[in-house]
Amino acid sequence: MEYMQFSNALEVRGFTKPSRSDTYPFIDPSLQDFAGKSVCVTGASRGLGKAMAIAFASAGCSKIALVARGSLTEAADKCRESADRAGRPVPTIVELSVDVTSEDSLKNAATEISDAFDGCLDILINNAGDSEGPSRIADPDSDPKEWWRTWEVNVKGVYLCCRAFMPLILASKSKTICNLTSGAAFAISGLASAYGGTKFALCRFGEHLDAQYGKDGLVIHSVEPGAVKTDLASQLHPDFIPHLRDTAELVANTLVWLTAERREWLSPRIICSNWDMEDLLNKKETILSGDLLRFRLAI
Repeated sequence: MEYMQFSNALEVRGFTKPSRSDTYPFIDPSLQDFAGKSVCVTGASRGLGKAMAIAFASAGCSKIALVARGSLTEAADKCRESADRAGRPVPTIVELSVDVTSEDSLKNAATEISDAFDGCLDILINNAGDSEGPSRIADPDSDPKEWWRTWEVNVKGVYLCCRAFMPLILASKSKTICNLTSGAAFAISGLASAYGGTKFALCRFGEHLDAQYGKDGLVIHSVEPGAVKTDLASQLHPDFIPHLRDTAELVANTLVWLTAERREWLSPRIICSNWDMEDLLNKKETILSGDLLRFRLAI
């Protein structure tokens, strides 16, 4: 693979033993009780976002806001089916057609969520994302508008979501935000420089959120979802596609486990869905004493 350097990303995946590619009993949503809690998932109409919403419904989440540009009917129906199948009460579901790069669109969404969820939001999952095609920056087939659009959706979109929903988050008990990063933040690629750059930037943005709102009780995680074959991933270089072997349920169920309680000790750190969460708990003292799972400049 001429353009890909995976060594660091593979090292990250191997932080716990075992490294996971599919869901497993320890993170089963049926073990959690999200009764009375609320969650908002962006990019919820398909792929990872839809799987996340379904997992929260399985865990008994009482209020679920689905945010996307596309139709959310199927995702909402799947959430209701999932809750019923798990023997949980059918959640209140709010479907919102939103452009995450539009401040006005998100202001309106925040108002609707506030009205529906009694003025607070426990958990925000910033999952909506975009990527330019697999080209080098000066290749004739590369498009500067696509490159910059990636930054607008992946960084500006997350910023605007956090800005719009922060008052609702801080008014809740959980006060938790999860921003979806990527293995592209760890692996230097000769292609898709905007995508990798934005996912790296989100990890640092999470640290800024912690510095600004940690004293108010905010818990912030940067979550790497693994290598999942989604519509967005189909834009990657063909050499990378065979490595997309992880399931959407892995990151979805990991997020349910992660947000089931306020895990201040993991804020504002990077969490990889491929890690075994039980083994991660065993590494707590090592992580805290070494201030691990954060980007640092080595000198």
